[in-house]
Amino acid sequence: MKNQINIKKYLLITLCSMFIASCENSEINSEISNISEKEGFISTTGQSDSVLEENISEAKKPVLHMHYDDDLTEEEVHAKFDVAIAAYKRENINQNEKSTNVWMYRIATYTGTGTNNQTDGGVRADVYFGSDKLNGGLTKESVKLDNPGDDREGGWDIYLFEASTAGRPIKWVQIMASTLKLKGTDGWFVKQFNVFVSPWDQVISGTTGQAKSITQPNIWLDNETSDGWDVYHSNNKDENKKLFFP
Repeated sequence: MKNQINIKKYLLITLCSMFIASCENSEINSEISNISEKEGFISTTGQSDSVLEENISEAKKPVLHMHYDDDLTEEEVHAKFDVAIAAYKRENINQNEKSTNVWMYRIATYTGTGTNNQTDGGVRADVYFGSDKLNGGLTKESVKLDNPGDDREGGWDIYLFEASTAGRPIKWVQIMASTLKLKGTDGWFVKQFNVFVSPWDQVISGTTGQAKSITQPNIWLDNETSDGWDVYHSNNKDENKKLFFP
């Protein structure tokens, strides 16, 4: 009987501890996402005000961009973007120019919906691809995530880009790493940063498999200077995840 009472006490103490920890985590997450209400400089990456050596102005523009509010699920957002990509390909892709040296990939970011989570600052991304035919097995795609309209206003922004190997057919492609960058002092709270190379986005039929990088930064990007860049590095890779060409 005494042992049963002790066990009940132990379970009660454990449940109380879990409840208190849950409340504390919730409060911490709330404080992080709404920190801009109280402070000016709010970067949490440790990479703020970086000086970038590459020519940012030469970054590639997306061939398609859509914004979706946060009232949609992630599955609903990508389903809608699938429809937008299908329409884009019907209107813009010459069926006679399909090639196994070209692949399409999408980048998705999710902006928090708390106070001042959105930004009008310049945003860039780098995606590092590996393949069987790339020089050194690796190539870097530098892209712009800026478009007129509701960029990063809370919710999802999804972009479609085109990459190629300059005429050399490839057998497979994979994502090795990705980087997200914000310029200037208008802070941005990024909840998700994802990259996908999927069969249904390609301009050539018969591709199989999928390469993807899924990250949940839940961080503030910000700088103390208008010319500085804050950088988030995602090294989320899986060498078993590849898109294969026919």
